[in-house]
Amino acid sequence: AISDATAKYLAVFFAVPLLAWARYVLHLLFTLLVTVPRTGRKIIVTQRPGLMILRALMQVFSTVLVLLAYRTLPLAETTALVFLTPVLVALLSGPLLGEKVGVKGWLATLAGLSGALLIARPGSTVFGVGVFYALGAAFCYAIYQLLTRKLSTTEPAIRQLFYIALTGSIVMS
Repeated sequence: AISDATAKYLAVFFAVPLLAWARYVLHLLFTLLVTVPRTGRKIIVTQRPGLMILRALMQVFSTVLVLLAYRTLPLAETTALVFLTPVLVALLSGPLLGEKVGVKGWLATLAGLSGALLIARPGSTVFGVGVFYALGAAFCYAIYQLLTRKLSTTEPAIRQLFYIALTGSIVMS
């Protein structure tokens, strides 16, 4: 909540690409200082570089889109729309991961969707390009989560975090 509120506040005063760049460069510097001395070359060697980079790009796109949404929508509505991510994950987990969502999973997903719709109030004054930014962020974040699940069998979490920091720093630079 503090991170989102801070991002919303800063997005009013600073360009979105600058904010995203700062986030990823600081993340990369921290990772280089803290983890690379312990892990060495293992942090970058991956069996699946394409998926690692795609996953990182989805996180970067999600960050940029949510920051753009914060510039045009209230914080609560942006957050509610991004909370559609679990619905998208449930919908895409079957086709992309071959997983089955049970009845309890679908009921929980529908409850989450209902809550997001209640907050977003379709048909209200909350509309415009910010809604598309927030929905785009939710979609990118859903793909990011699905790729995290897929990569977790071969890639340690610290390597996945490093790839986000590195890819985000390069793309946003």
